[in-house]
Amino acid sequence: MLLSRRNYLFVSNSWRLCVLAGGFLWAMSLACAGQQAASPTAPTPSPRVSTHLKAITLQAALKEVSRLTGVPLSASEDTADLKVTLLVKDLSLDTLRERLAEALHLTWMPQEATKEKPVSYLIYRSTKNREEEAELMERGERAFRKGVDEAIGVLSMPAKARAELFIKRPALEATFAQNGGEAAVTFLSKMSPEMRTRIMDGYRVEFSSSKPPPEYTSFFKEMMTYLKAAAPNPIIARILGEEGKFSVMRNGEGAAAVIGIAFSVNNEAVSGSTGYAVRGVHAGEVYPEFYAPDHIGPVYADALRPITVPTRLAEVDLEDAMEKVADTLHLNIIGESYSQSIMRDQKGEILYHTVEAGTSTLSQVMDDIVWHNRWWKHGDVYLFQTPQWWVVRRSQISDAKLASLTKLVSTRPLSFDTMAQIGKTLSVDQAPWLNKATNGGDVFLLHVQAAMRFYGHLSDANQQALFLKEGVDVSVLTDADRQRLRTWIKETDAQALQEAENTPGSIHIFARRLGNSIFDPAKSDRVPENANRERVLFRVVFQAKDGTKHLLRDQIIADGYVDPQDPQLHTPL
Repeated sequence: MLLSRRNYLFVSNSWRLCVLAGGFLWAMSLACAGQQAASPTAPTPSPRVSTHLKAITLQAALKEVSRLTGVPLSASEDTADLKVTLLVKDLSLDTLRERLAEALHLTWMPQEATKEKPVSYLIYRSTKNREEEAELMERGERAFRKGVDEAIGVLSMPAKARAELFIKRPALEATFAQNGGEAAVTFLSKMSPEMRTRIMDGYRVEFSSSKPPPEYTSFFKEMMTYLKAAAPNPIIARILGEEGKFSVMRNGEGAAAVIGIAFSVNNEAVSGSTGYAVRGVHAGEVYPEFYAPDHIGPVYADALRPITVPTRLAEVDLEDAMEKVADTLHLNIIGESYSQSIMRDQKGEILYHTVEAGTSTLSQVMDDIVWHNRWWKHGDVYLFQTPQWWVVRRSQISDAKLASLTKLVSTRPLSFDTMAQIGKTLSVDQAPWLNKATNGGDVFLLHVQAAMRFYGHLSDANQQALFLKEGVDVSVLTDADRQRLRTWIKETDAQALQEAENTPGSIHIFARRLGNSIFDPAKSDRVPENANRERVLFRVVFQAKDGTKHLLRDQIIADGYVDPQDPQLHTPL
């Protein structure tokens, strides 16, 4: 065993003392030296940490903890922007690291010390962490698909059996409780299993309300009757009185997914939609360990004892409420934070995370403030996180990206290049952040996101080639580009795309600048800043071996309303 310089000096001094004692102690001196050499160095106590860090990036939090303790800590690139909250007092660094990894479902990797650098620690997503996320996603996906089949199965049940099932399955009950909900499920039951599977895979069925396909005509009339009878306000009634689109699509992911059956209108006069959500299962039924964890056992004994809350606590932000609780009740709290919008009730009043003064328990206090999150306890540390963290994380964007996005959309109308930049910036899961960046959302920007995401990620050469006469052959695109193209085409005609991909021939994409259009504010209650908008036509065409052409997708990209009857959308192939 190699000895450190520190141990070597200690052994040398002991050796000198042994020799001075006399030659007859020679053998004992050897034993003495050996004992000293084998004596382990006393372990260095873990530094103590006291800090309040609220909803900051993981990398920034670790940097601050490193500054406080002198121990280098860092996060991997794919975890650095996760947001965390650390509200701790006199907590050992070892415990903080362990609880943080537990709260985030991540793993620490120690980095060996060198002469130049002390031992350091990297937090990252290990293979085990990734496998856990994959299993959770697969469990939710299986439950969603099984739930849709179970909803269809309810149609053949007698009333008593239904009632008994609905007691156990609130998601099924909610689906059938909608005005017309049974008709919506009946519609799905009339589809072929193959068509339902395609919809659950993300494909979309859509048609004009004035020209429903023959197989949907009867059902569409029935649905419109239900919708008009259930219209809750004049806005919905106005939507139903307009020419619009009827669509069936999947919304959401895993156990939180639904099949949406909707009637939507987007024109210069009104924009909006109404319809149904068909689901057979709730995420809480699939992930009880996250939605309804057991707060029992010895570790929760302190949390269940009566306490006195000295004053009422009320905060808009969860992290501010957590900080007040930590300070007032002397708790250590660690958890994952998320970018959140202000919550309001049906009257528009702001909702507060509130703890009332008086007798309570720590368990009740945590229940009162976490709302849709979950909390649990390990040792003396309280932890919190959203139940489906593996889904929510993908929708989060950094504060810097949100600030950049907000700046991009601040000057309207947006140019084509700006819309392409937005499309490249936001993933499919992050697209709803346009709602926050545009102070409530812009339905037209959301409608062009898939096309702009496809275009924005193309190489410069392919972007330029799109505007040439020959366009771009899909076969030259990368696999990632082709996947984004499929996502865009699937919005309107997934079946045609599938048929084209299975038929000998070629698929080409073209883009044409149409010139600017004049937006007439007299025809709309929308803001007139969208006047003089840049317009670009995107078109995807399949050409079979025999020379026949089929239109797979065409869309005019513009910052605002596009007339579905625009003659540019009906030019010959």
